[in-house]
Amino acid sequence: MIAFLNEGKIPKITARNKTDNNEPVFAPLTSDDAAKILPSGDFEVTMKGDSKSFPIHPSKPTCDTQKIDSKSKRSKDEKAKNKRYKAKLDRLKSLAEKRGISYETILEEYRNRRAIRLQKNKPIELEEFFSRIKPRDQAKHFIEVRLVRSSPESDQLKATFDQSFKVYKSYQVKIHKDDPDEISESSFRNFLVSSPLVDFNCKSSEPSDAPQFGSYHQQYWLDGKQLIAVGVVDLLPGYLSAVYFYYNPAYNFLQLGVFSALKEIEFVRELARKYGKNEPRYANFKQYCMGYYIHSCVKMRYKGRYKPSFLSCPETYRQVPIADCIKMLEKNGKYSRFSDVGATDPDSIEDLPSSQIEQRLMMRIRGPKNKNPPAYRVLPFSELKAYLSRTDEILTWAKLVGVSALDGRVLIDLS
Repeated sequence: MIAFLNEGKIPKITARNKTDNNEPVFAPLTSDDAAKILPSGDFEVTMKGDSKSFPIHPSKPTCDTQKIDSKSKRSKDEKAKNKRYKAKLDRLKSLAEKRGISYETILEEYRNRRAIRLQKNKPIELEEFFSRIKPRDQAKHFIEVRLVRSSPESDQLKATFDQSFKVYKSYQVKIHKDDPDEISESSFRNFLVSSPLVDFNCKSSEPSDAPQFGSYHQQYWLDGKQLIAVGVVDLLPGYLSAVYFYYNPAYNFLQLGVFSALKEIEFVRELARKYGKNEPRYANFKQYCMGYYIHSCVKMRYKGRYKPSFLSCPETYRQVPIADCIKMLEKNGKYSRFSDVGATDPDSIEDLPSSQIEQRLMMRIRGPKNKNPPAYRVLPFSELKAYLSRTDEILTWAKLVGVSALDGRVLIDLS
């Protein structure tokens, strides 16, 4: 699924008050609250699964769709708006005559009042929303978010592994009704810790502490002591992908799912603002992906409340506003093509000859093991094909990924 943010602005909201000690706090957010406070902006999102697997789409049935033409509606809205504006000017002229002053003076007064009203009611920045939360030295309780590298496992991950697994197990049993006897540390590690992502350092114009691309756990600590939730995320070129989120069911009343989504959105904006100018890898970092969207799953409906949100067409991979997609899903059932009938995937390599794909698909192999640091070589797939056993799988993967698998942005690591 896809979800995004325009300029990171959110409507003005008011904090509710807590009766104990008269301390103002932000009340737990409901799903409806989430729809009100989410930014509306120029962020985009690409499709990524809730697990670290590449989605393979089923056979593609034909589906006739029509382009939604809103030109006539837009024209009517513009005419109505112009009529209201003209009526307003006529009232101002009448008021100027009644008060015996110039029309220009009345118009200037009106514009000043309107500017003050707009300034008062303008949307607030997401960062300003979080800044309203009391600092930890003044708050009765606080939530601290720690970014921990999960693959390869960092020292912080190893030190908190038992706590994280305990939260995960309680979440799966309570929320998803899983059998506790079937939840093991090894299955947890395979699902949410181990990752196929490999990061290669990207040279920057100057030294930087920017996080490397790869897989992370965002840990939510209550008062800096108790781990109550974990967001599993992937930092990827251009966007942050939310893979999975689990929390201690005892804190369900805090609506941690909504809170974590807002923090992840804030994280995207922070990385882009802090490193976008000096770090090549973050030059175009502006997207936030919320994973799969299954319309028949009620638990996933909340993703569509983030405005604006988009879904990737399963055939062309173009992003389509979710409001249009929902209409098609409700009409056509579980599967629907979202793009226009004539639209195609601009990144598709399905029509390329296999020989050309094999020549352009690059593989990375490690040199002699006795060298330190290790040496690597990059060779085209065509030169290594005879030594590989999973050639069909590799070619299928390349065709799913598309042109980005052939233009140097992706290497298949065989080391």
